[in-house]
Amino acid sequence: MSQTINLDGDLKVEKAVKFLVKAIETSGNNSKPVILHSIRVAFFLEKESYSNNVVVAALLHDLIEDSATTLKEIGDNFHVSSEHSAILILHLLL
Repeated sequence: MSQTINLDGDLKVEKAVKFLVKAIETSGNNSKPVILHSIRVAFFLEKESYSNNVVVAALLHDLIEDSATTLKEIGDNFHVSSEHSAILILHLLL
């Protein structure tokens, strides 16, 4: 079975993983395994064929609450649409 590779999407996901790790290592404030949790959520969504933008939002969904990262920083680095920002904000409310 052949799988199509989306290099641009994969690079965006990789950038999000690096951003996640750096943010948690430098300003993370949760004793739980936030990095592993975020990666598990993201890869579950990828397996379910969600877009790379949703996967990126999943990777970053705990950063606002568990680090010094702001929604603006995420938007500036990942050009997150309002739909994907809503995923991040909704997580904070639940």
